[in-house]
Amino acid sequence: MYRACVLSFCTASIALSVSARADFTLSPAEAKRQMTTRASIVRGALARKDLKTLVRMVHPVKGLRFPGTSGDPGPIFKQSQVPGLFSDLKKYNWGADGESDVPTYQTFKERYKHIYGRNYQQPTETNYNTHKTRPLNYVRDLDKQFPGAVCVEFYVKGTEKYDGMNWSSLWLIFERYGEGWRLT
Repeated sequence: MYRACVLSFCTASIALSVSARADFTLSPAEAKRQMTTRASIVRGALARKDLKTLVRMVHPVKGLRFPGTSGDPGPIFKQSQVPGLFSDLKKYNWGADGESDVPTYQTFKERYKHIYGRNYQQPTETNYNTHKTRPLNYVRDLDKQFPGAVCVEFYVKGTEKYDGMNWSSLWLIFERYGEGWRLT
């Protein structure tokens, strides 16, 4: 099973093993310096299902995008919606699944296991403003989709049982807002 998760999102993937720096405003080293703490707070809030902490990090104008399936754009939630997502009974369109053109409708609570389906608290690697191509990679052109943003990837390698093909990434996308960076 392939899983990919990205906040403001993009979805999972398979890949080659090529590393390339995208054309982001900040260098990977500067992005790491500025975003390590912020990204850790978001990652921890997601792990704990702590939407009250997460909402403080969300872009107040653009809201928060979660990934759809197979690279489809997923829903965008307004900052004011974020604290109640686990109790929201509305079924959102997360895009067509990877094997058909049938849209996937799920509540946020049902979809959460796809968004945060691995232990990203102990990633195999963490990348800042660097795009690594991986198998089944739907994460493309983040620098064009989110110009000037900082992209943080928490990557968990796949297991031997699945020949590494069940790897997973949590992507966090931060954009400038005022004097700081907000999750979008």
